[in-house]
Amino acid sequence: MKQSLLLSLLTLSILCQAQLPTSLTGNWINQENNAWEYSFFEKFAIYDGKFWNYSVLKNKDKKATIALQQGGETRLLEINQKNDSLLTIKNGKQKSKKYILMHNRYPTYTVKDNTTFPQPDFHPDSAYITGYYHNFDRLDNLPDFLKQQFASAYFNVSVPNFITDEEDEYTTPIDSLGRFFITIPIMDTQEVWVDWKRLNKMAILEPGDQLFLFADMKDLLPRESDKSRENYRKRNKQILWMGNNARINNELVQYNSPQLYVDREAEVKKNISDMEYLQICKNVYQQQMHYLNDYIACHPTLSEKFRLHQNKHEKYRFANNLMQHRFDLNRNIGEQFQEGYMEYVNENFPLYDKNNYTFLRDYKSFLRDYVGYAGDIGPKEVMLKTQIPLTEHVFFYAKLSLVDSLIKEPILKDWWTASLYYDLFDNERKPLHQQEMELFNQRISNPFLRERLLQINKYYAQIEEKGIQDESSLKNTDNLAHITNPDELFNKLIEAYRGKVIYLDFWGTWCSPCRENMKLAGAIEKEVADEDIIFMYFANYSPEQTWKNVIKEMNLTGKNIVHYRLPDNQQTMLEKKLSIRQFPSYLIVNKEGKLVNTNAPSPKEKERLVSELKKLANE
Repeated sequence: MKQSLLLSLLTLSILCQAQLPTSLTGNWINQENNAWEYSFFEKFAIYDGKFWNYSVLKNKDKKATIALQQGGETRLLEINQKNDSLLTIKNGKQKSKKYILMHNRYPTYTVKDNTTFPQPDFHPDSAYITGYYHNFDRLDNLPDFLKQQFASAYFNVSVPNFITDEEDEYTTPIDSLGRFFITIPIMDTQEVWVDWKRLNKMAILEPGDQLFLFADMKDLLPRESDKSRENYRKRNKQILWMGNNARINNELVQYNSPQLYVDREAEVKKNISDMEYLQICKNVYQQQMHYLNDYIACHPTLSEKFRLHQNKHEKYRFANNLMQHRFDLNRNIGEQFQEGYMEYVNENFPLYDKNNYTFLRDYKSFLRDYVGYAGDIGPKEVMLKTQIPLTEHVFFYAKLSLVDSLIKEPILKDWWTASLYYDLFDNERKPLHQQEMELFNQRISNPFLRERLLQINKYYAQIEEKGIQDESSLKNTDNLAHITNPDELFNKLIEAYRGKVIYLDFWGTWCSPCRENMKLAGAIEKEVADEDIIFMYFANYSPEQTWKNVIKEMNLTGKNIVHYRLPDNQQTMLEKKLSIRQFPSYLIVNKEGKLVNTNAPSPKEKERLVSELKKLANE
């Protein structure tokens, strides 16, 4: 009987639909538990982390009946509005509940939540975010500089990768109404940057989380009354989360800490001692903690997750500041921190809590610098503590030995060792040989880490087996070995290409920015293939097999491409002549053999580069 009545009402609504009362528009918070549960907007409603179509079946005397429809599911809501900021909603057979309208500040949770974060299992999983940017369709008239920041048609989440030590970027399109959905691969509970350019917010994601994010673009836009970036940051904005792990993220949005920073460069210029620097960092940490403790005292119902995260977050920001100071030491002479510095670090930041590794961004940074400092000052004989299969990777095995001496927690050691293997692959661009693989099998036990690294090993094995498409691009320079004059050497290298424009690329197989640019060079070479242009590459201190593998990987051979791998002394001589002080460096030689640009555009600056090359080629 009830089902027939509902169907009759829905049919009637199609014929004669009432309008949504404007006073219902907005986000509604459960007054009892402070959970955001409902939103009503012109074209849809939000409930249970989903978008719903709706029909207003009845609207009279501040009482409305609304039918929500999503897929094959229908929910009948009976709404009784007490005033513009308070109403009750009865959802089907559920009891009627009170709701308050969300304004710019999320209301404080009334009940304390003692739930803690799940223990990490160090296996890959995912979290899911559905979202809505209110007023996203009203940003057309913004100045260009604000459009770039706020009107981008893509939503972005940045997740730290604990193998590569880089950021993995995940993006998804935003539709014309401001709606989006994204799946984010994560490893246990993680800090992630959520649409940082637009929201400037961090979120905590747990495996399996299904969250809904709302933000009002009108709130996010700078206002004349802000007057400063700090005032803009502190101003309350309507950003809120719904879902199974929404509470800590709503609490993080509302927490505006002082954001005090240690200006390391400025402090070091004052010629202060290490222990004085430590005290400066400690003072900043204590100020941050004083603010946090006062905030918690004023908000006693803050969740256990918020308390735990913020305490650890501040602690390892402090630790990270301390270990970044290693870069102010003279590492060429093995300069060490003065007595007491590392004793303080070791006492306050022990290396045994595996939970921090994937949980906190600053913990990985701290650990990287801690191990790096130990390597800077440690005796070079540390490598002798481990059996080294081959001297080819002597520094890699020295790092393994160093990790054995510093990190005793097995899971932490597994992950850190995996990142060392990733760096080895990234720098060498070739697979492990049999003896190295035997050691790999002993060192890496986590199934996910093994699978990820073995995939990389297989990839480079395939690259190594692959033939070079055009062998003539790799130039033999044995006939130049006798040349000791840099001018004579340079002229010999380019004389065969007189009448053509030459784009010179000084790079190294060990140089990540070099390789990133080389990935883009192939498309540029193809675009100007019919022009008199030569792409000439000079590899700095690059092992032969690695050099060949990079060329094969980038598919950079052809009639207009030339690769040189000069002996180290000649490469150095050439770099001094051309004032090469950084890698990559790009130069251009015109058709007459004259160097015309010593700071040429990189392949990342495609339009500028193509324009300049074509202009010279057609002169």
